[in-house]
Amino acid sequence: MKKRIVPALLSLMLMLSAAIPCYAVEPRASEYFDGYIIAMSAPGNCQMTVSFSVLGMDKMDKIGVYYLRIEEEYGTDKWAETFTIYGSSNPSKFYSYDAYDHTGSYTFTGVPDVKYRAVIKAYASNSNGYEYSREIVGNGKVCK
Repeated sequence: MKKRIVPALLSLMLMLSAAIPCYAVEPRASEYFDGYIIAMSAPGNCQMTVSFSVLGMDKMDKIGVYYLRIEEEYGTDKWAETFTIYGSSNPSKFYSYDAYDHTGSYTFTGVPDVKYRAVIKAYASNSNGYEYSREIVGNGKVCK
C-alpha cells in the first residue's frame, strides 16, 4: 500500500503543478502498468512542455516512455506527426531503473497559433518479461 501512495502523489503533483486543462489519465492499465498520465502546457514564447508519468504495478527493472510523438492539428480533429523522440535517444530523461514509476518532461518550441498534442507509448520490464502500452493521447494545446 505504501509503495502505491508515492506514485499517486507524484502524479497528482505533476497534474497540479502543470495547472493545465489538457491531460490524459488512464488508471489500472495492465499487468505491468498501474496507469499513465500525459499533460501539455504552453508556458509562453511558444515553448511547449509535455509532462508524463508512467506508474508500474510493482518495482520494475526499467519503466518509462518508449516514444513521445508530437502531432499538430491541420483540420478539425485531424492530426499529423511533427516529430517523434524515442526513449533510447535519452534514457535518463525517458526511463527509470529499479523503480515503481517514472516521471519526466520534454520541452520543444512550437509555431504560434498551432495546436499540438502529445502521444506516448510506455514501456515496463521486470524479471517476468516486458510490456509496451497502447498509445496514450493527450489533449491538444495551442502554442502562444
